[in-house]
Amino acid sequence: MAQETAEEVYDFSEGVRLFLGETPSNGEESCKIDSIPTDGRSGPRRKIRTQLKQRLELEALRAEMTRLQGRLCQIRACPTMSFWGSRAKDEQVELLQVMHANEALRAAVATRAAFIHEMEALLQHKQRTNFVSKEWEAFVLPDAPDGRARAMHQILDREFHRTHHIFLRAGLLGTSESVHRATLTPQASSGDILFEVVERFVLMAPFRAVSAAAWRVIAGDIGTPPDDQFDQVFEPIDDNTVYIHATCRRHRTHAHVLAKYYPTPTRDVIVARSVLVDPVHPVETGDVVEDTASWTEIEPLRNDSCLMTLVWRINLGHLGPRDAREMEKASELLASASSARRSAVQGSISPHAMAQHLASNRVVTIGNLHIYLARSKLIEEPFKRAINDVIERHQEARRGGVVSS
Repeated sequence: MAQETAEEVYDFSEGVRLFLGETPSNGEESCKIDSIPTDGRSGPRRKIRTQLKQRLELEALRAEMTRLQGRLCQIRACPTMSFWGSRAKDEQVELLQVMHANEALRAAVATRAAFIHEMEALLQHKQRTNFVSKEWEAFVLPDAPDGRARAMHQILDREFHRTHHIFLRAGLLGTSESVHRATLTPQASSGDILFEVVERFVLMAPFRAVSAAAWRVIAGDIGTPPDDQFDQVFEPIDDNTVYIHATCRRHRTHAHVLAKYYPTPTRDVIVARSVLVDPVHPVETGDVVEDTASWTEIEPLRNDSCLMTLVWRINLGHLGPRDAREMEKASELLASASSARRSAVQGSISPHAMAQHLASNRVVTIGNLHIYLARSKLIEEPFKRAINDVIERHQEARRGGVVSS
């Protein structure tokens, strides 16, 4: 390296050339530094993922930073520099520091933007089940007549599409064994107590005849016997939809229940769901509104028989300490009542309602369960009687056909 004296002074143009990285006019090196080799090889172009692209950009920025640091080292290594060259060097150092900070900030912003984009895509594909965007989703009917009919069908159609899920939760899929079960189950999410009846049985009659008879009872086409405790009104919406209103005279309880019949070539389904708020049928403060839902499915089997599956739920709400202590006793009582509901005649259904098995001194007094059971008896007993009548007529027709042949 050429030796230079401290007295040697560059003129202004020489300092500018040095600042720009040009070789000094004397043709000799002003300093020696180790250069950082860079790999100039480039592979074939292809699509790369966002994370990989960001990583490659960061590596490129680091390589650029290393090159610029080497440039700084080169500038600082010069032993002789004019006043203006020193000022220019300081400004270049500040500029490089700002550029480095700016590039780091851009990389951080790009990373955050990619994360936000991925989260938005995830949220768009995930259904937010807890978000209620419309009143009908909370089982509330509007005032307007056209809006009421639309909301009614939306409520019932949603329950119809939930049938498979309800049966799966009840352990009814993948088996055709008879089931008779009644349980009281606390709900971990809300703390409410859910009363659930699950039944499945084979009926010796065609499925369409059974479902049509069941629907005639639910729609009010088959008259129910008068009752001294409840007033019940059937409001037809269309041929396959009905709105049932029931009021208890002895207790301040009300039931506003929608029901719809879904006949299909492979199965028939009848769903029912309570309306919790209806401005056309207001209730007084402190009155109890029944919160219930049911799913009934009738599937065809061989030899003119069918499989009926029924799930009925009532939300009893939060229970007091006294009711909580009675839960175990009530569960045992419901288990015995479930066994008693098995029909003595194969291929038919027990003619008695759940309330009949829990009558007199064995009545369940958990919350308002005894009131709900008493109201359900108004439809449950005619429902079962109509189905047994269909089975009996079908069996008589088969016997008549055999005799005549």
